[in-house]
Amino acid sequence: MSRNDQSPPYISVQMMQLVQNARSQGLDVIDFTVGNPDLPPPRLLLDIVRDEIFQTANHRYPTGESSGTDEFRYAVAQRYQNVYGVELDPFREVIALNGSKEGAHYLSLTNIEPGDVVIVCEPGYSTYRYSAQIANAEIYSLSLSVDNGFLPDLASIPSSVLERTKLFYVNYPSNPLGATAPFDFYERLLDLAVKYGFCVCNDLAYGEIYYGANRPLSILNVPGAKEHAVEMNSLSKSFNVCGWRIGMLVGNAAVIAKVLAMKQNTDAGIFLPFQKAGAAALRLPVHALDDMRNTYRLRKEALVQGLRQTSFDVYDPEAGMFVWARVPQGSEAGYICEQLLTSCGIACIPGRAYGKSGDDYVRFSLSVPLEQIHIAMQRLNNLWKG
Repeated sequence: MSRNDQSPPYISVQMMQLVQNARSQGLDVIDFTVGNPDLPPPRLLLDIVRDEIFQTANHRYPTGESSGTDEFRYAVAQRYQNVYGVELDPFREVIALNGSKEGAHYLSLTNIEPGDVVIVCEPGYSTYRYSAQIANAEIYSLSLSVDNGFLPDLASIPSSVLERTKLFYVNYPSNPLGATAPFDFYERLLDLAVKYGFCVCNDLAYGEIYYGANRPLSILNVPGAKEHAVEMNSLSKSFNVCGWRIGMLVGNAAVIAKVLAMKQNTDAGIFLPFQKAGAAALRLPVHALDDMRNTYRLRKEALVQGLRQTSFDVYDPEAGMFVWARVPQGSEAGYICEQLLTSCGIACIPGRAYGKSGDDYVRFSLSVPLEQIHIAMQRLNNLWKG
């Protein structure tokens, strides 16, 4: 099978087209499909971009090119020190990414030989699976369920699989589940990585969006984690700058060196004004994002309550910007999504898009204003009563 044959349509693109088609037919659609923040970036970031964009030098290739500017990498290292107590060498253990999606592709292409095993968790972000597929890896899937706290059962993995594993993707806080991982899970996972010699990658893209008192952990919080782990992170969701395509890969220096070598042949870095603003964002105090977290918390509470009132079995997320809901018993998720769109103008994503174990579920994004959530839940309630 060629790589082109392995390229499935991307679910967000498909859903955006469905929403556009519905709107073109006059339907008033409330769109819960894509995790695309509707909140503004911090004003400081906009001021920096406005000022820097008029500097002629900022329109040349960025300093540091693919690796990121010194300023940006220092800011990443300082953020990890301040927030997680993790020490990073900004020159060996940090590089800039054009978003964490790019990071998954580069990690697979630089760490996998055809036939190597890559372990992914389902339901989960589809990019990890696709990235492994284009590297011609053998994919081993672990099912996540509410019964196991949405954590993979590490003890269930056969030793014959672990012996051939080169890369293990995890994503906490999770898209689409909203679950977080405890310290002892990361410890057990890294113990396996040490024993069998594979690399673990955690995607921490939603690490700043959480609803309890405790911030989600970095996998690098585990002592010695940098020997076998890397972590992707992004400014997209934390600072509402998805369109800027700016993130980072941190952790194991050897893995990062391989990724950088490939990046140097495929991209020339991130627009300098975005890196300057990104560095400023990372230097902001942690409480600067409290209003954003509170906004998502209010949206989450309204959505969870509204769905539960109409027979959805809803997992109340600990973090992230999605709500994961089991459809009413006897229903089929794809049909429910179609019915919600055509009957009451509510667009959400069927859980099958995130793996086979998502068959009975749908995902709602919190990128919808609170007043629109209330309207959507009223429409849903009217549909169920009708």
